[in-house]
Amino acid sequence: MKNHEKLEGVSVSLALMVGLALYQIMSKTTFPVYLNFIITFLASSAFYEFLFRFLIYLFSNVDFFLKILWGNLYLKGYWSYTYIINGEKKYGAWCIDQKYNSLTVKGFGISANDYTRRSDVQSLSELIKRNNDYEILNMRRDVNSDGAFPDEFFYSKTSLHMHWRNTVLNIMCYPKEMDGVTIIYGGALSGNHHGSLKFIKHEDAKTEEDIEKIVIEMIKKDNNVTLGSDRASR
Repeated sequence: MKNHEKLEGVSVSLALMVGLALYQIMSKTTFPVYLNFIITFLASSAFYEFLFRFLIYLFSNVDFFLKILWGNLYLKGYWSYTYIINGEKKYGAWCIDQKYNSLTVKGFGISANDYTRRSDVQSLSELIKRNNDYEILNMRRDVNSDGAFPDEFFYSKTSLHMHWRNTVLNIMCYPKEMDGVTIIYGGALSGNHHGSLKFIKHEDAKTEEDIEKIVIEMIKKDNNVTLGSDRASR
């Protein structure tokens, strides 16, 4: 709601300024004082409503303004992630969407064996500040042994440490890399810690299909490197 309050404050301030200017103009007319007040009130209210709706549209649909509003918490875009568990490297993606007052995540893991989706994730919370880091709560499900997703969802919590960039006057220093830990609650994987979690933003990805292809290419590249190392060691 913090960003909502920011836009509301700007709209109220500008509406008051317009109202005062209009009242001064109306005071120079021959209209009665009560009529001047009514006209000024109605015009200011209409201006506030228009401006507030316009700012909501602007800051929800134009990335430049969205970056200004969210500052170093601008995360909108497509991210790949990797982590290590039981000595095995896992891969996946987060698709993060942001509006002027909300952040949502849709994520999925991709199997390194056959490049199919092995899990999917949907956010349940906004970013929750924890000291210098942030947390987000998700519901998730993992593919069954038969290759199908169950109807039942479980939960997970991801802690994120953001690598803010060095920019002039720290303007638009939002991260393009993050790391953290995911803990799973419920289901067969309950209690699993996905440590060494690393996120990288891919600005060339414009759709969910784009980031899925990028992650698959990452897997293929790593598989080729591993295969080459195995051959060299023989």
